[in-house]
Amino acid sequence: MLATPETRFARIKNYCPDIDPCMNYRDTTIPSLDIPVLRFLEVVLIPEPTDFVTDTSSKPHPLLKLNPVDIAMFVGVIVVLIGMFIFWLWKY
Repeated sequence: MLATPETRFARIKNYCPDIDPCMNYRDTTIPSLDIPVLRFLEVVLIPEPTDFVTDTSSKPHPLLKLNPVDIAMFVGVIVVLIGMFIFWLWKY
């Protein structure tokens, strides 16, 4: 998806101070107009290294990649350590 700067549609007639003197177009979106314009801009503009591009691919959370056995062992160790701490507090 192409992300554009705050003055995203400065050269498009519907988005200019002449049409919208309060410049509300900077803080609002009109999907019926914005989406076709963005699609057009994606086709005609050459990406620059400084352009901000949003990665929309879904990546699993890093913790979901862990082996369930490793997670169980980690939780077990934490439970044992907490138990030992509680026993130590009770003892003294």
